[in-house]
Amino acid sequence: MNKNKSTFVTVLGWILIVFLGFMVLISILQIILTQIIIPDNEMIKPNTPNNLLNYIFRNFKLVVVASGFIITYFFISSIAFLKRKNWGRVSIIIFFVLSILYLVFGLYYQFIFFGENDLHKGEQFLKVIQMAITIIYVFIILLFVWLIKKLFSNNVIAEFCN
Repeated sequence: MNKNKSTFVTVLGWILIVFLGFMVLISILQIILTQIIIPDNEMIKPNTPNNLLNYIFRNFKLVVVASGFIITYFFISSIAFLKRKNWGRVSIIIFFVLSILYLVFGLYYQFIFFGENDLHKGEQFLKVIQMAITIIYVFIILLFVWLIKKLFSNNVIAEFCN
């Protein structure tokens, strides 16, 4: 094992453990609440012509459970990342890529929803919120791109080689 442990990997590893650990707890609560609140025979009826959103709403419990398993996997990966396991580094890179795709997907649907709803057309407040969310998402996407680039650097890769 490489004795020179970089501060970047250690700090990023602990940040990921804290945030993903918190996300695991939230996922457990979401799973419990969806099982209690939404009866099996009751289906959430979406009010959108979009097929993907219809599928997500119809299978909401499944989506919540699947996201819980995915978050738990990335939490375990963050522990492996902190222990300088290469599979943990690769998994965290995949986590950042999937997060970027999720944010781009969210931006896309944000513009569709704000554009679809006739009740909110022309309201300046919602346009300000939409712009603020867009700026925050772009900032987070740029941060994740920088982290991915840093995780592909030779110094970090050398740290994960046994």
